[in-house]
Amino acid sequence: MELDEDVLAEAGVSADELGIEVRLEVALALYRRDVVSAGKAAELAGVSRGEMEGVLTERGMRHEYTEEDLEMDLGVVSELAG
Repeated sequence: MELDEDVLAEAGVSADELGIEVRLEVALALYRRDVVSAGKAAELAGVSRGEMEGVLTERGMRHEYTEEDLEMDLGVVSELAG
């Protein structure tokens, strides 16, 4: 996507910052529509699960711990256990 640098400068945002914000909003939209779990939304947004939980709380979005979340958590525990 090509962006007008002058418009971004006027808005006080860099292309990188905008990209981060867009990824987060897309991830949240997919989560809101039950297309992805909170864990997958965090991956898509490029943030940690904890950060995603914070964003969901800030925006008043209820997070339900899914079977997919459990599987992801168990995978992390397995990796840490070696």
